[in-house]
Amino acid sequence: ILGFLGALTGVGLSVLFSWALARWELEIPFEPNWLPVLTVLLVIPLLTVGIGLLNSRAVVTQSPLEVLRKEL
Repeated sequence: ILGFLGALTGVGLSVLFSWALARWELEIPFEPNWLPVLTVLLVIPLLTVGIGLLNSRAVVTQSPLEVLRKEL
């Protein structure tokens, strides 16, 4: 959920500022390409989950006692 919310915030702000730039500074119609936007919204949460699983792999494969001993 956190990866999706982060991606949604980033994409939303970038589309908003791109629209504002096109509307007021460049004075051209704003016609976004939605395929990259949707791709980012799908890829970022998958990367977040994948990296989280890779980082927690060592903790999951060890017994709780081993993990607690290493932290002390």
